[in-house]
Amino acid sequence: MGTQFDIYANVTNRIIEEMEQGRLPWEKDWICAGGIINRVSKKAYSGINILILGLAGMAYSSQQWLTFKQAKELGGSIRKGEKGTRIVFYKNRVIKDEADPDNDKTIPVLRTYTVFNIEQCEDIEAYKMESNNGESETPLYDFVQELARANEIRMTYGDPAYSESADVVRMLQLSEFRTEAGYAQAATHEFTHWTGAAKRLGRFKEFEEEFTTHREAYAREELVAELGSAFFSVYLGIPSVTTHAAYLQAWIKALRGDKKFIFSAAADANRALMLLHPAMFRAKDLEGEDE
Repeated sequence: MGTQFDIYANVTNRIIEEMEQGRLPWEKDWICAGGIINRVSKKAYSGINILILGLAGMAYSSQQWLTFKQAKELGGSIRKGEKGTRIVFYKNRVIKDEADPDNDKTIPVLRTYTVFNIEQCEDIEAYKMESNNGESETPLYDFVQELARANEIRMTYGDPAYSESADVVRMLQLSEFRTEAGYAQAATHEFTHWTGAAKRLGRFKEFEEEFTTHREAYAREELVAELGSAFFSVYLGIPSVTTHAAYLQAWIKALRGDKKFIFSAAADANRALMLLHPAMFRAKDLEGEDE
């Protein structure tokens, strides 16, 4: 239980520190193909681990990570005195009912393991990835259109927004954005909102009556959409820039009141991405590599 408290509290406190300085952890320029990856598996990290490693990675130019064991297997080592970064994964635990096996329950239990940035290592070279300099191999406009087509998202013209009653995403024309990346970020933000409808992931149901009267409830959904867009940006290798900083104080207040708040919001954003673009999750986080 102590380990869980530490990881929740430590991550939350670090994010609060950044926000109090007017910085958002997901705004770091991850201009690299594939985003934040494991050096050995080449798999991309996802969800809350993007934020954890993004914060830790501000001290490094590389976004490639590995465990102590992996460094050793590559013939290298962790530089003496270097401290690792603890990231998380969930491992299913079966709670048995001795009286009735049919009532056995499976619950996800948070676990952590430690990784190091390759710049903390000796005798380990970075995996060479082709930089896209902020330009996706697939044009971002085409990526957005294909995402909408594959998910049968109805789009119409207007300022970026999602209407649950009409179940439609409004978007401006590409030419009305300063950059194609800006267009993609706005679209994926609204697409993340789209996943919250009752007939999809049902995120709005819990807060339906509160959206119009409680700023906090709406601010949480904006954070989910902001993270969804940021995670897409990492995947696409484009810089993430928020347009919803007006919710900053509400987010700080929520984080102070609940150390699991950011984990919950990141999990909802991750579920949204799994629905929108399952191919992103063919490369999942490693499940607790040996340290």
